[in-house]
Amino acid sequence: SIPVHVYVGAAGSAHTADQARPDIAAAFPGYGEKHGFTITRTLPPGGEQVCAYAINDAVGNNTLLACRSF
Repeated sequence: SIPVHVYVGAAGSAHTADQARPDIAAAFPGYGEKHGFTITRTLPPGGEQVCAYAINDAVGNNTLLACRSF
């Protein structure tokens, strides 16, 4: 599992990616399959950008997973 931060506009929240994703384990052998996550949020009217980052607890940079506008 890894920490994940999700931002809706400027408001962030911390989560844990710890759900089984065998497809991820197959694509990246040696890292395990517990890297999936599901987050449900209510978005404000007018649209927002939602971005998810994998948080590096060790040394290195956090990785942008994706940004989408809704």
